[in-house]
Amino acid sequence: MLKFFKDAKLSFYQKIFLIILGIILFIVLLEVSLHLLGFIHLSLQEWRNRLALKQDSAFRILCLGESTTFGYEESYPSQLEEILNQRKPEVRFRVINLGRPGVDSNFILQHLEENLSKYNPHIVTVMMGINDRDISLLSKDHLFSKIKFFLRNFRVYKLTRLLYLHIRAKIKETIIFYRTLVFKNKTKNLYKDTLKGNLEYDWTYVKLGWHYKNEGRFQKAEEMFKKAIVLDPLNTWAYRELIQIYTQNNRHAEVEELFKRLLELNHFDYHTYMGWGWCLFDEKKYDRAEEYFKKAIQINPDSPEAYLWLGQTYIQQQKFNEAEDCFKKVILLEPVNERAYSALIFLSNLLENPEDAQRYLFLKELFKVKYYNAITQSNFRKLHDILKRRKIKLVCVQYPMRSVQPLKDIFKDREGIVFVDNEYIFKEAVKKEGYNVYFTDMFAGDFGHCTLKGNRLLAENIANVVLKEYFSPEIQGDTK
Repeated sequence: MLKFFKDAKLSFYQKIFLIILGIILFIVLLEVSLHLLGFIHLSLQEWRNRLALKQDSAFRILCLGESTTFGYEESYPSQLEEILNQRKPEVRFRVINLGRPGVDSNFILQHLEENLSKYNPHIVTVMMGINDRDISLLSKDHLFSKIKFFLRNFRVYKLTRLLYLHIRAKIKETIIFYRTLVFKNKTKNLYKDTLKGNLEYDWTYVKLGWHYKNEGRFQKAEEMFKKAIVLDPLNTWAYRELIQIYTQNNRHAEVEELFKRLLELNHFDYHTYMGWGWCLFDEKKYDRAEEYFKKAIQINPDSPEAYLWLGQTYIQQQKFNEAEDCFKKVILLEPVNERAYSALIFLSNLLENPEDAQRYLFLKELFKVKYYNAITQSNFRKLHDILKRRKIKLVCVQYPMRSVQPLKDIFKDREGIVFVDNEYIFKEAVKKEGYNVYFTDMFAGDFGHCTLKGNRLLAENIANVVLKEYFSPEIQGDTK
């Protein structure tokens, strides 16, 4: 190529044109190759699905979704089949994977009827919406937005974006690794100095306590925080860390003693009153929790959080009018507080005020932050209507790390729907073992494509729901 440029008598602009043409041809070939590769992968998946259909007596589960569902042995549908057959060996399960990389909920809905007729499932699981884009949000004046939306349809763009996100995640991972290494080295030096008696300083022990707590060595952490308090009885951080450890181990008497000591140190500490209120609420001591949330409000009368929790204590004590006043106060302080609107809807229905309930429902829908745009919500409802008409059970699966509540909020009619909440189990797993153990990237911002272990966790959670909520004796005897 270089020899051609040297030998040929080309002008500067001709050379630039040929370079650009070469880049365009490369992109086109790459796009075609990616489509061909995708076709091969889909053909293999379709072949596996056809094998599943040969087992007519099997209990069939159809999995719909995008790249987060797509795959072979490592995918969650494949592992779901394995788990169900292991846990219910008397019944043969067949899981059909219709996950398609890069598709949106429009595509899934367009092919739903033909896939239902083809595979005749008893249950449909769906995890969709991450690829949806609300075209109505693209204004005529936003040319860049239109171009970006157009490019998203190309697999080269998706591949490039995935590589970018992967590289960015690796850089972030490296930075965190070296920061952790530096922190550990500093902690080791602090520990050595403490043993030598060179650093009898309360914050030395607090930092050592954090180190042991992060490693899960809670007994050692407790020892360090206690030493910090001995050196400085006014170190509130050490008290709060001890309270967390005691709370996790249900050591309620010691928690109460620490809160009393904190309040002796500072009678005007809002956070101490809130913390004690939460602990009492968890212990179902609602009248005492009410007392401390009220004290927190006296210190900070503009705290939506304090009013929110005070309202919850009133509900538990069946003081509904007082609770309603609290949640109205939350709305005045924070007009977009979704939890307050939900509570007001509940109370309005309870107090037989349907007009107020409708008004609060409208405001909640208007203000709340959603994971799902209008297109996704509409397609979820249409999917449910089709399945309900065919008397097919629906399992709506929320993406890992995300709250299931916005998914539930899509449906006014939840008959025949069971929701799978993957927020807590994934956050706990990631906290314990690290993000990269469960995800290969972070394409969605707060989660990514699952590793084999991540898909296993997802499959186990879905299996728990299927067996608990749907797989009753009636369903077992009613295989199509």
